[in-house]
Amino acid sequence: MAQGPELALHRPGPMYTQIADAIRPVLLPDDRLATEGLGQFGYALPDHYIHDFFGLTDEHIAHHGINRDVYGRFDYGYTINTIRPAIIVLQSGQTHIIRGFKKFTPVPFEQLYETYRLGPTAPVYWHQMMVCIPQGRVPRFLPTLERFNPERFVVEP
Repeated sequence: MAQGPELALHRPGPMYTQIADAIRPVLLPDDRLATEGLGQFGYALPDHYIHDFFGLTDEHIAHHGINRDVYGRFDYGYTINTIRPAIIVLQSGQTHIIRGFKKFTPVPFEQLYETYRLGPTAPVYWHQMMVCIPQGRVPRFLPTLERFNPERFVVEP
């Protein structure tokens, strides 16, 4: 972790490249992926569309999103309802699911996506690697993630 006078930056989740490598064989050309670790994930999967739900590289969010408290902008409704990611990879646990995605789905988030905790349990919940997979795509993606011991996780309101 690097710290400045009023800023603490945490190292990116260590599993982004490993997760990208695991799902690569089952990705389809039109799959849209969303992740917090945009750079790591994007470098590992250069032939796939990686959506930046922080708006640093997404024109719609950059112009129409709401300012974040750290950097970038967000528009969770646009991400979940327009982009419709084939998989969402998170390094901050359920934070973005609770603060955003759940608030903007036309039906309960759990009816659209299944959430899984990956790897060892983090000492604090906001550092936990997780994936959200659309219900119909779970059979395609979940088997590729077995090496991370995926554990079904129900995000509370």
